[in-house]
Amino acid sequence: MIPVQGIESIEVLRTMPYKFAYGAQDEKSMIFVITTKEGGVSLNKAIIPKGILTITPTGLYADKTFYKPTYEASDNTNGIKDLRTMIHWEPSIVINKSGKTSFEFYTPDTTGTYRIIIEGIDINGRIGIKTVDFNVREK
Repeated sequence: MIPVQGIESIEVLRTMPYKFAYGAQDEKSMIFVITTKEGGVSLNKAIIPKGILTITPTGLYADKTFYKPTYEASDNTNGIKDLRTMIHWEPSIVINKSGKTSFEFYTPDTTGTYRIIIEGIDINGRIGIKTVDFNVREK
């Protein structure tokens, strides 16, 4: 067990967007995020009661390159449709001092409702998530 005096904070995640960031798959689960003052507890020294699953996240990882098409105005005449399902991935979006940023991407040629999921983490380890739906219509 973690000594009480070693705990910096405990966060209970009950709603799916936040639980999803830690790997939850359903609405019935609950995630407890325990942050220690020293940044970790040796699992060899911790006494873990039955029924408790301890997961140590691997942390942040290096950016990977994601394919982004580049189009010119005349490119749409080749007759090949853009049918991507994962339309944009940008692992390093930096915000300015006022908390604003912008990014651009091309939508596929399939009409319908698309969802943008923006997830982030600040330098203090706090997570944030925002979901926005938008429609793609015929020209």
